[in-house]
This record gives sequence, C-alpha cells and structure tokens, in this order.
Amino acid sequence: MDTSSSSEFWYRFSERATSVTVDPDADVYRSEHTVELTSYPVAKHTPCGVRLSTGRLVLHNSQKKWACATIDEAKTSFIARKNRQIRILSRQLENAKNSKKMAEAGIYTKSESW
Repeated sequence: MDTSSSSEFWYRFSERATSVTVDPDADVYRSEHTVELTSYPVAKHTPCGVRLSTGRLVLHNSQKKWACATIDEAKTSFIARKNRQIRILSRQLENAKNSKKMAEAGIYTKSESW
C-alpha cells in the first residue's frame, strides 16, 4: 500500500480574515472574511492513512481529520469546526459578561498576594 498518486487530492476548507483600509485619513479599517478550499496532492498511501505533499499524515480512522478525501467531507468537517468554535466563543463571551456584571455590582472575592 505504498503507492504514490500525483492525481489524487485531499481537501480542507479554511477561513481567512484580511484587514482592509476604508479611510486612511480617518484611520478606519474593516475586516473581510473569505472561506477557501485548498487541495493537497497525496504523496503516498500508508497502511494507516495518506501522506500529503506537505508532509502531513492524515489517519484513516481519525475522528478529526485535518484534510478529507472529498470536498463534501471537507465542507462537513469545516462546518463542525466552526460550530465548535462558536460554542467555545459563546461561552467565553457569556463568562466575560457575567464577570463584568459581578464587578459592577461589587461582587468579588479577596485573595492574598503571593
């Protein structure tokens, strides 16, 4: 199973944020977000997975594959990663709001300095 296939590709979606100058005189900027699909040539097949041309090994039985064999699988993987990111960031935002409310209300604990 040590064959190499230069015509086979695996895929990964990623996001890219870039800063755009709206008005340099007023120091106004905004961000533009794009979603990119990158294809990675398969360098070789191994018994455990595929080695991409970047040197990265993607295991067949991994739950969280870095790249996927089809574009649809890569899209599903990207959406799952973004859903997880949304859940994590939502919890962090809620914690920050609660901490702010507690500080404003004077609810805090005192701790000794080291």
